Amino acid sequence: MYGKKLYSKWLVSPALIVYTALFGVPVVMGFYAAMTNWNDFSENIRFIGFDNFRYIFQEDPKTYWNLLTNTVTFTIFTTIIKISCGLGLALLLNMRLKTRNILRSVFFIPYTISPFVIGLIFFALLKPNGPVNLFLTTVGLENLTRNWLTDFNLAMPSVIIVESWREIGLNMVIFLAGLQSIDPTYYEAADVEGANMLQKFFYVTIPYIMPAMTINLVLNVIHGFRGFEIVFALTNGGPGSATELMNTAVFRTFSKGDRGLAAAMGLLVFIITTIVGVTVHRLSSRQEVESI
Repeated sequence: MYGKKLYSKWLVSPALIVYTALFGVPVVMGFYAAMTNWNDFSENIRFIGFDNFRYIFQEDPKTYWNLLTNTVTFTIFTTIIKISCGLGLALLLNMRLKTRNILRSVFFIPYTISPFVIGLIFFALLKPNGPVNLFLTTVGLENLTRNWLTDFNLAMPSVIIVESWREIGLNMVIFLAGLQSIDPTYYEAADVEGANMLQKFFYVTIPYIMPAMTINLVLNVIHGFRGFEIVFALTNGGPGSATELMNTAVFRTFSKGDRGLAAAMGLLVFIITTIVGVTVHRLSSRQEVESI
């Protein structure tokens, strides 16, 4: 018995060492850096406690409240679109279609492409003189042409749509796994009871795909709060601060040389993401138990 326990520990130890080196150590260093005045303008790095956090909450609360509002808005709307469209595609491609395997691959491909590359592609498509506006003009819909990425009111919706489009395929695949794990006898029993398609969807399908729903919700919330590449490539946080998210602000602060403040902001992103992610997981998991 002792030999088996020792053997299992030796198997786990390489992964634990790598995880500690690549995640644990940087997190601890980030905690320390957030408590210092580390910047490019002084060689004297000293411990200042919670002064960076005090600056965030007291000296410039309006700016950081706007960052949090933008990030929450980005997270909520991308999550809603990804979940609804991913579930719709999963239901469609779970049917006996001849091309379903091809279509599954087509819808999943965007997720395999680098977010930054997708951002650059859509930046070219959505420019004022880009293919999207050119197409609208060609088909006689020039009244619908817009400055998709530079209009203050349209920049955030444009970014949300691009980010959602990129990850719909991932949500679809996870929902497909949930749908295919449902025992067909449940639907047969519902047919015997005279249930229609809508009733089977709400009383059979939804309850039994709640584990998949939980996974998608948690992943989408985490991706939303960690949003960076798409925004950076499309708008760089503009116009003004219309699409500035917490992580883009962290990058901008770090680029200006204020490393300690950037570390503090990054730590706040980590804490908020962890709290929200754990809360969503617990609420969704509780619903799984109640449903099943």
